[in-house]
Amino acid sequence: MRIHEITEGLVQPQRTTSTPLNQPYDLGQLKQDSNKRVGQGWYSYGTPNERPEEYNVATHMPSRVHLDAKYLWISTIEPYMGDNPYLPVYYNIKQHPDSLGRARLEYQMKRYYALRDIQMRYYELSGDSRSSDDKRLVKQLTLMVRQALDDPEINFYTSNPEKVFSDFVRTCEKMARGSEPITGNPEFVQAIKLIKNLLDTHPELDNDMHTGNIMLDVTPYGLVPVFTDPISDGGKSIISTQNPNIDRKSV
Repeated sequence: MRIHEITEGLVQPQRTTSTPLNQPYDLGQLKQDSNKRVGQGWYSYGTPNERPEEYNVATHMPSRVHLDAKYLWISTIEPYMGDNPYLPVYYNIKQHPDSLGRARLEYQMKRYYALRDIQMRYYELSGDSRSSDDKRLVKQLTLMVRQALDDPEINFYTSNPEKVFSDFVRTCEKMARGSEPITGNPEFVQAIKLIKNLLDTHPELDNDMHTGNIMLDVTPYGLVPVFTDPISDGGKSIISTQNPNIDRKSV
């Protein structure tokens, strides 16, 4: 089984990121979207898109956009979208303002996958034992790490895909934090440096790299890690509904 056979319809459409638009805050659409969520975290949730290779992401609560970590990350990487495979591709950024001068953010983006999704797809398609599938996935992840870090000698002496991926994510986190030298192929190095520079120039942001915030792209050439949510503002961009001048962390 080839790695790109684990999912269908992942041909990259030729689209460009649009200029951010201000649109009315549609509570009806928000309620409708909430009934068909495909995943969520404390900051946002995802819903299906009519294009199977894309999905929509919307924030749970309004925020001050100029302090929003997600918005800052997208603004930083926009010039490199589509050219660097380690950076996510976004097609639209919509702002839904409310009466307090805040805005909920909504994005359309290329679809990426959590490691668990790929694991389950392996189990579903192969018809082999799960231990054999895990070993094959470890080989794919090892090739992915070798490519990213530009080191053909890297090996993982485990049959646990989660262990391989978590070790790699930990290495990325250390590089972005500055506790480990940034090394790898040029695109990977560029992605890590963008994260590190953003953290260095915005002390209010936090390094938020973990296995839930680095997703995987499935390509004909193998798996590619994508830094979808590497930073966080810790909720500092979210304004209290009682007093728009009070930060979420202060209440």
